[in-house]
This record gives sequence, structure tokens and C-alpha cells, in this order.
Amino acid sequence: MYAIDTHCHLTLAPKKEQIATIRRAREAQVLKMISVACTLPQAKDCLALAHEHEWIFATVGIHPTDLTDNIERDMKLVYEMAKAERKIVAIGEIGL
Repeated sequence: MYAIDTHCHLTLAPKKEQIATIRRAREAQVLKMISVACTLPQAKDCLALAHEHEWIFATVGIHPTDLTDNIERDMKLVYEMAKAERKIVAIGEIGL
């Protein structure tokens, strides 16, 4: 039996804790993880982590509490990132 973690916030932890969490997940037979972003900078961090590990993927999104005054521009950036990156598997944390 194995697991897929569909919603984790790996990049909110310091790098040392990220590594330990990823190691524990693998030991517990978690075969895939989706690191969720709440802001565009976090999406970049999630994407960088996903590029480091073949079995980790990322989301891009902006949590409603993190929206700026230029929602149209920000959402355009979300969609552009999602289209351009194969490791981004979802748009999330957007208050649907």
C-alpha cells in the first residue's frame, strides 16, 4: 500500500525541516506529494522543490487573504505559470 499527499505546505518550513519531512514521507510509503502555494513567491519555491524531486509536484495560486490590488494581473500570472510548468498540477488556494 502507498499514499499520495495531495495537499502539503512543504516550503513553509525551513529547508532542514523540509528534508526531514520528505524523508519521513518516503519511509511511510508516500510516493507522491503536492506542495501547495498560497502566494506567487511560494509557488516559485514549491516549483523549485518539485524540480529537485521527481515525485513532488506543485500548485500555483493566491489565497484570498493574499490578493493584491491587481487581481487580474495576479491571476494572469497564475495561469501563465500553470501553463508553462509541467510540474504544476493544479491551481489552488484561490477561494473556490
